Amino acid sequence: GVSFLAQMLASGVTTYSFGYFLKPIAEEFGASRSAVSSGQSIFMLGAAVLLPAVGRLMDARPLRGLIVAGAVLMGAGVAGVSQIASLWQAALLAGLIALGSSLCGSLAGSTLIVRAFSEGRARALGLASLGTSAGGVLLPLISAWLIEASGWRAALFFLGAGSAVLLGVTAWLAVPPGADRPVLRDAVQRGLDLSWGAVLRARNFWPITVSMMIVYGSNTALIAQLPALASDQ
Repeated sequence: GVSFLAQMLASGVTTYSFGYFLKPIAEEFGASRSAVSSGQSIFMLGAAVLLPAVGRLMDARPLRGLIVAGAVLMGAGVAGVSQIASLWQAALLAGLIALGSSLCGSLAGSTLIVRAFSEGRARALGLASLGTSAGGVLLPLISAWLIEASGWRAALFFLGAGSAVLLGVTAWLAVPPGADRPVLRDAVQRGLDLSWGAVLRARNFWPITVSMMIVYGSNTALIAQLPALASDQ
């Protein structure tokens, strides 16, 4: 449940909902859509830089506190964008959102499943990954409704505060103790080489990395622009 919710909120709030805010933000600040979209680019770049270190941290530290901290940081960043007076402030907050979503998003959800399940792990990962799809369906609908009802600033504040409270409280109460146990020490004791060099030299690392970069990059670019383009027609 926590893994599903983490992936739903992290993807839905940061990626799938962005396109619905693109046009109203650009109109309010008199900026081009490409300028506003740079915030999404900064977010993606920040996540790319942070995730390897976050993964290492999750191997060494209990997950519950990291997910709660990530939910708070992500929510604070999203809510903070609702108060911006210029676009450079949104660019700074995009870095905070990247850090928060890296701590509480799909990486945390998958790690939680791997620790919690010794049997039926693939099925559990598949079910939890449905959270990303659910985020792509539900959060854009909620965002569009909130923007129409209250404006983009109130919508962002609600999404940020709501996601922080919902995911933070759920993770704190529901993450089981066994899944909260760090695994780095166990891996070292088994003689596994988890150094950066060993990871980068692994035969399967680069094909997986490049394929994910192409798929997620093209998908994110389309999702970010499609709502504004559709509303122009």
